[in-house]
Amino acid sequence: MRKREKEEEEKFLDITANMEGNLSFNDPVNLRINGEFKGSLTTKGRLVIGEEAVVNAGINGEEISIAGKLTGNVKASKKLEILSSGQVNGDVQTPVISIDEGGILQGRCQMLFDFPEKETFKNEKLMSLKELAEYLELDLNVVEKWAVSKKIPAVRKNGEWLFEKEKIDKWVSEEKAGV
Repeated sequence: MRKREKEEEEKFLDITANMEGNLSFNDPVNLRINGEFKGSLTTKGRLVIGEEAVVNAGINGEEISIAGKLTGNVKASKKLEILSSGQVNGDVQTPVISIDEGGILQGRCQMLFDFPEKETFKNEKLMSLKELAEYLELDLNVVEKWAVSKKIPAVRKNGEWLFEKEKIDKWVSEEKAGV
């Protein structure tokens, strides 16, 4: 192994134990899972699911490489790689995908060319209260009142109202249709 490859190899956080739960990394980290993992995983940086790994989780990350077995939906903001030993049973969303010969993807694939660079919630574009008011061409106070009264889909995080664009678009179309 060349020196540079060895240095890159040493910078990974390896998880070989069996784990269950919701795991979230707010700062970039190179993470490699070699054991069993169940739950949900949100990460920044590079995620590698090793050949021996069995993962049952929804994954939200930047660069994801899969050599083991994954059951769950994957959203990769930069790229997704399924190696020849990799198996993915779930839908994937990524702007760049590569599947080596022998790699398996059982699910739908959506390639996003304008993947949001903003913070994500379940990997959907988030809008602030002000952005949503501009998007809907409404007064800020009206949108905030709707959020407080739960008339419009919203989440509160760190004292701020956040809105998933996809849910807002669905809500708008349902309101227009009178559903």
